[in-house]
Amino acid sequence: MSSKKSLPKSVIAINRGATYHYDIYKKIKAGIELKGYEVKGLREKRANIVDGFIKVVNGEAFLMNTYIGVPSNAKITNYDSRRARRLLLHKREIRWIDTELKKKGITAVPLELFWENNLAKLLIGVGKGKKKYDKRKQIIEREIKREIQKALKYETI
Repeated sequence: MSSKKSLPKSVIAINRGATYHYDIYKKIKAGIELKGYEVKGLREKRANIVDGFIKVVNGEAFLMNTYIGVPSNAKITNYDSRRARRLLLHKREIRWIDTELKKKGITAVPLELFWENNLAKLLIGVGKGKKKYDKRKQIIEREIKREIQKALKYETI
């Protein structure tokens, strides 16, 4: 009896600004429909998901405006590196995302692109955009925590 070993998660690209600009309240893991040369490009970590967003069209979820480059040895012409890529989700997840996106101020953004068991996966975050004062408050809280940690570190030495 052979057991399937779970490989460690290998991160390809991270959207660090998403948690700063949005208050994420739900995370969903999805697969991505890719072409062969796109998979090779992801293996070389030629991806950028910072400007991406999720859109639901005719009951299908798409990853829009994300860059996935071709591998260095590819001889491909007429390649759209920012094409819409279909997300592989359950029907109930797509319906839930669609109803959330219809609410005012709610958006779905890619948080992380990673390999899981040799499959490309995307972590989607659904959240509401933060106001400027919320962002300032977050920065102040982070600086206070950093100062406390610094004081505790010097106090123990």
